[in-house]
Amino acid sequence: ADLENKNFILRKNRLKLNELGVVLDGAVNSTEDGMETDISFRSEESVGLRDIVSLLPALYAENFSRVETGGNAGFEGWVKGVWRKGETAPFGVMIDIDDGVFGYRGEKVRMKKIDVRADISSPGGSMDNTVISAQDMTFDLEGRPFRGSFVMKNPVSDPRFEVTASGNLMLEHLTSIYPLEHIDLSGELLADLSFSGRMSDMKEGRTANTRTSGTIGLKNVSFAHDMLRPPFSVPSARITLQPSSLRFESAGVRAGKSDFSFSGSISGYMGYFFADNAMQGRVQLVSRALYLDEFENLEEEKKPLLLPERIALDIEADVGRAVVRDFDFREVRGLISLRDRKLSLSDVTASTLGGTVKLKGYYSTRDGKPDTEFSVEATEMNIATSYESVPLIKTLAPVAGYSRGDVSAAVDMNMKLDDALKPILETVSGKGRITTSGLKVEGFLPVSKIGSLLDMDQLDTLDIGEASLDFVVDDGQVTTPPFDFAVNDIFVTASGTTGFDRTLDWVLEMTIPSSYIGPRGKQLVTGLLDKLPLKVPDISLPDTLLIDARIRGIVSDPEIGLDIARTATRMSERAARGIGERITGALKDRLLPDSADTTTQEPGQQSLLKGIDGQLKTILGGGGQDTTATEQKADTSKTDSSSAKEKGLPDLLKSLF
Repeated sequence: ADLENKNFILRKNRLKLNELGVVLDGAVNSTEDGMETDISFRSEESVGLRDIVSLLPALYAENFSRVETGGNAGFEGWVKGVWRKGETAPFGVMIDIDDGVFGYRGEKVRMKKIDVRADISSPGGSMDNTVISAQDMTFDLEGRPFRGSFVMKNPVSDPRFEVTASGNLMLEHLTSIYPLEHIDLSGELLADLSFSGRMSDMKEGRTANTRTSGTIGLKNVSFAHDMLRPPFSVPSARITLQPSSLRFESAGVRAGKSDFSFSGSISGYMGYFFADNAMQGRVQLVSRALYLDEFENLEEEKKPLLLPERIALDIEADVGRAVVRDFDFREVRGLISLRDRKLSLSDVTASTLGGTVKLKGYYSTRDGKPDTEFSVEATEMNIATSYESVPLIKTLAPVAGYSRGDVSAAVDMNMKLDDALKPILETVSGKGRITTSGLKVEGFLPVSKIGSLLDMDQLDTLDIGEASLDFVVDDGQVTTPPFDFAVNDIFVTASGTTGFDRTLDWVLEMTIPSSYIGPRGKQLVTGLLDKLPLKVPDISLPDTLLIDARIRGIVSDPEIGLDIARTATRMSERAARGIGERITGALKDRLLPDSADTTTQEPGQQSLLKGIDGQLKTILGGGGQDTTATEQKADTSKTDSSSAKEKGLPDLLKSLF
């Protein structure tokens, strides 16, 4: 070291890079504008391929003690020139491997005939002038040759790549040479690829400035991971590379009992992998059977399926059978789109649960949490099977568990999902309509309890003909506006709410033939009539009873309230009408003994009888009103009614005399 002139001479220096021993010689002299160097370095004479491999971090970090190598290997380089601020001196590094052998102790598989000529060089100046080149790399893996090359220029400003690869490998042999944690991989990989282009062109999608060609083929490939189930196998697949797109041809996959194949193309793949650009594509998915419940994430902390971003993919699906839990879909066809972490269904049709469905909606993880919205048009679905297969139906419609038959529905729903992809009930909202052309309800306690009170067995089993009902789901309950249906000769108007906690608050307005009601039921109705302030002269029940039932409580222990006010009103009207008819008849007999012969009545006599009849009806409380009319038509004020009755008797007497 000449400290005064800042000149240094390096002789017989030795250092180690991992396992690679390096000899360093040369000189370094200070100049006015930099540092002049003349340094050479090389591997020690005893260096082997194992020492060169130690420079690869992935191999050196794991199982390096088991590495076994053979063949000749060399490493040398130089730096000669002036280093200035912002400029480097010319330099070069060369690696030479000849007839190398690589493997692991205890493994039979060996990579042989490894020949590599690689160098890193720069004429000096900017580091961007550096060129990394491995023009000819070859090896043989268990009798299968593979050849490749790699060149990179302008590594700082805008890297330009030239890459080739060709050959075929057995993947299980490759993983014996380069182990993959938790992964089992086997099968044949065939490749014949060529690429050249700049990084900026790949990022910006300027595919006209790049050259990409070749194919990747897979045969009898299987893939298994400790944290995923089931394992995958690919009997055959072929991917064709073009500058603007990847094209899938004859790509078939099997997983457990599932199988599917897909074909199509994806564009923008370079910008997706090398930048933050989006990738677009359209593929056709064909499957004979998909058992989606087989696909499991076996990690201890199971997380929901988070959809990828920066992908716009349209999938035309044609699936013969798709099984999800207890759902068994057949002939599934439609368009499935993936956009910005949102998976959308467009007019997807399928056969399931004995009927057909048309699905629209989406599954989204934009905010890191899954949520969904969908609409369903279902035709002739088996209600019993649906109840067992769709957990949400058990919450929204408990009566479905006691029903048999087919229903059709149109439903719009939206909800949030938990990490297990189950609905979060407090977020469920929507509306819909359900129709049926024939439904049997057996043993539904809230209805059969009404039948028990009325001593009639017609309500134990309801054979419902055509019926339709609307419903709204919000704030933890299902609200159903009034809808009509008939059971034999029983006519029902029903409405109410059903809570997610299986609570009920329903009203059934029933028209029941009195012949259906047994002795205990008639005694109950008569007792209720006796408690009403309106006394009915004739307590005998009419042929048809109007009974309103209020159902409250929970499905398994409902509370029933009966209201027979409408029946009492009808009985009062019937009684008043009967009294009026008897009085009018008696007056006719006394005043007009020949009234049976209407031809002998004078006009004044007919007018007199009509006036008497009308006044009697007013006095007796509307006994002549049509009993089939609605209560709204009889909505007169109490004051008017009372006044009419008070004036009625004097007017009647005046008419008579």
